[in-house]
Amino acid sequence: MNRSTQATLSSIAATGLRICVGVIFLIHGWDKFSAGIPATTAWLEGLGVEYAALAAPVVMGAELLAGAALILGLATRFAALVLLIHTSLAWFLVHRGQGFFVAEGGSEFVILLAVALAGIALSGSCRTGLDRFIVRRR
Repeated sequence: MNRSTQATLSSIAATGLRICVGVIFLIHGWDKFSAGIPATTAWLEGLGVEYAALAAPVVMGAELLAGAALILGLATRFAALVLLIHTSLAWFLVHRGQGFFVAEGGSEFVILLAVALAGIALSGSCRTGLDRFIVRRR
């Protein structure tokens, strides 16, 4: 495989990952937004999150806006970093100590998202995102 083909395939794979992770967060954010701030606050309180009334709109906004940004490849590194912090907090506040399997409240999905977000934060939007129209290449 030549370098051009390899670069193209790498870009396709990174784009697929970025869009898939963005869709996951956008759907989760939309679910919370559709339920409303009071319901999301109550849900967070049920999980034991302190300052749930403050956290609810922040969580909604992060998931909706950063998820959409990942899909578009816009401010990709920043959006991935925001969601990586969000995901790390979710692990620390909710999933830590709950085991591994997601069916038992464990952290397998959170770990998978965190690793994917770290990769996206390091690689950016590649050649397929809107970042390429904004950021000047050297």
